[in-house]
Amino acid sequence: MTGAFFTELPDLRDRRSTFADALVLTGDVNIRLERATDPATVEFLELIAGYGLCQQVSCATHDAGGIRWT
Repeated sequence: MTGAFFTELPDLRDRRSTFADALVLTGDVNIRLERATDPATVEFLELIAGYGLCQQVSCATHDAGGIRWT
């Protein structure tokens, strides 16, 4: 995960805020959300919560286990 992600995602969201369509964020962001104290995890969850987004997946998303976004 690069620092650019945390500046580009808010910029993208702000640009999309002028559209009436719903925002759906999909893909593998490679953040291990089970590591609650990891700085990237904390920053990502705060960013997502700030936009009112929520997790829709409730099972493992990788064959080795783990959910990437809770």
